[in-house]
Amino acid sequence: MKSVLSDKIKKAGTIISVPLEMIESGPYRIRKSIENIDLLAESIRVNGIIQPLSVRFVNDKFQIISGERRFAAAVKLGLEAVPCIVMSV
Repeated sequence: MKSVLSDKIKKAGTIISVPLEMIESGPYRIRKSIENIDLLAESIRVNGIIQPLSVRFVNDKFQIISGERRFAAAVKLGLEAVPCIVMSV
């Protein structure tokens, strides 16, 4: 999977589908706890993820810049991958 993503992540602003196991919380996250994502999870189950997560590529993982709640809802739903926009920050 890494080789497939390697060319795509070099270009900032690219939207790609990233497997959940390759995503981790960033060190500067604002939300310390994520509560009550049931409504968001139901919305994602019905409509999908409308706004991609913003991530950056660090140490062979994608760190979340924004989208912690969407990520938690995707995990709760058992999704395999989520849309992410790769940012250079």
